[in-house]
Amino acid sequence: MWLASGRNAYLGFALAVFGVSAVRLLAFVDPIPHEAIASGLYLVVVVAVVAVGRLLPALVAALLSFLALAYWFSPPPGKLTPEPEDLIALVEFLLVGLLVSQLLAAGARSRERLAEQNSQLRDLDQLRDDFVALVSHELRTPLTSIRGYLELLHG
Repeated sequence: MWLASGRNAYLGFALAVFGVSAVRLLAFVDPIPHEAIASGLYLVVVVAVVAVGRLLPALVAALLSFLALAYWFSPPPGKLTPEPEDLIALVEFLLVGLLVSQLLAAGARSRERLAEQNSQLRDLDQLRDDFVALVSHELRTPLTSIRGYLELLHG
């Protein structure tokens, strides 16, 4: 459930790379990169990747976000010198990815359980309808005979 397979996994990996690259473009638009804004946008990328590709692509997105944040948005820009704040950001990205994937997995389990309960309720409803039809038929048959005998006695 956590690890997507096939098309969703590839889409998640693609979204991770695209999202991290898109946030990097902020530095070109705004000459003064804002680390807090970039960090928040990277979190959005991680959440989006979890929603599409589940956990493994989200962990890749978290790692790419950490590396991009440490390389482009932390002083000195252009050098990979992770500081303690950057490591905290990595843990933050990983935790967000894990928590969102847990929530999505729990939601999927709840939907499956509700679908199963719905199916059981439909089956029980059909059994009830069948029972009422059977009882109605079984009661009508003797009552019709009794009514016929009573009419003979009266008539």
